[in-house]
Amino acid sequence: MIEALVASVLGSFVYDNIDFFKTANHQYNDGYRWEMNIKERNPNVPAIPLIREDTGKETVIWVLEK
Repeated sequence: MIEALVASVLGSFVYDNIDFFKTANHQYNDGYRWEMNIKERNPNVPAIPLIREDTGKETVIWVLEK
C-alpha cells in the first residue's frame, strides 16, 4: 500500500514538471552541467523553484550552465 502511494506521488511530481525534466535532459546532453548558483528564477526557463517567504520571489539553487 505504501509503495502505491509513493509511486503515485512521484508520478504526479514528474507529470507536473515534465517540461523541466525534458529541458534539463536536452541541455545536459548538449554539454551543460549542474552548478550551484543561487539566484532568482528566469521565467523563460522551466524550473522547480523555491518560494522565499520573506520576499515571495521564486529562487533557484542549481542551474545548468555551459
